[in-house]
Amino acid sequence: MRKKRSLKLELSARVSLEATLRAARMMAAGEDEFLALEKTVEDDPLFKKLVRPPGGAAPAVKRRRQGGVNFAWGLALDRSLEAEPGEVPAGGMLEGREAALALIKKIGPGNFERYFLSDEAVPAAEAAAACGLAPEEFADIRAFTASFLAAHERLQPRIQSRPFAAVAAVAAGPRGPEISYLSSRYARGTYDVDLAALRGLGSSGLISAEERRRLRPLLAALRALNSKKRGLTLLLAALAGRQADFLMGRIPSPRPLSMTALAADLGLSAGSVSRLAAGRSLFLPSGEEISLRSLFPGKGVRSIDRIRDILIQKGGDKLTDGEVAARLREKYGLRLSRRTVNHYRGRI
Repeated sequence: MRKKRSLKLELSARVSLEATLRAARMMAAGEDEFLALEKTVEDDPLFKKLVRPPGGAAPAVKRRRQGGVNFAWGLALDRSLEAEPGEVPAGGMLEGREAALALIKKIGPGNFERYFLSDEAVPAAEAAAACGLAPEEFADIRAFTASFLAAHERLQPRIQSRPFAAVAAVAAGPRGPEISYLSSRYARGTYDVDLAALRGLGSSGLISAEERRRLRPLLAALRALNSKKRGLTLLLAALAGRQADFLMGRIPSPRPLSMTALAADLGLSAGSVSRLAAGRSLFLPSGEEISLRSLFPGKGVRSIDRIRDILIQKGGDKLTDGEVAARLREKYGLRLSRRTVNHYRGRI
């Protein structure tokens, strides 16, 4: 008995370790790898069965939209309009769909997000009535949205010559910067697994023996995808708050920010934050693309900002490097040598 229990604990620890390692690998995965894995998972017949079981059984997997997470629908439309011929599947997703686009504009972004971009199970008749649409209008928007999103996911990154991939865009909101994902796969949220419903599917015979064997790796993939989505959403929200003045164009450069300190505040490891930021970028309201790593400037950026503050003061540009160093020490308690001031002054 003790031996069996020991073996069970050992297997449980091994599964937990494998899940942790897979989550870490997913944190470091590029956008292509992440999106490919999610598509593979969602195309799996077993996943589809868990989301919509036959016979009206309770779903074992549901998507949960994360608070404050949006899809940059407007940018997605612009990106498709700018696509090269043949980049979007035959027929073009916008050609001849002016009526559907007008209806989307008519119902407003709130209704569009809730009834067409989320996985909330609302009967079509009820959703159409809530949007003030006729049934055929509702069906037209739903068909257009599904086909457009499928085509949009196949588009190549808009900027391919840069060493990073854009994942989100920043816009001015009523409470500060708002982050919207460029991929609907992030915006649709994470996966919730209902273990009671999963056991019910197993006991009712709706999951075959072969599907049981594939269940564990499928659930492990969902956990890895969740870790990536939650981590990136936490990171982007924190950066939007800490670097709001820079993102909104109110100051010329990001404020000093320690990756290690931010990671501790988020309850993540510094390695996880580093992997999430690596190779990723976002678009500012101005249209400029910046890397996430650039939002973690070190002491040099702070020194340059302080020197700039002194130089823009009346007569500050006439000060010698030694005089600037003295003012830095008096005003900010920042001790820099004359040579260091000269070095940073040349970068302003």
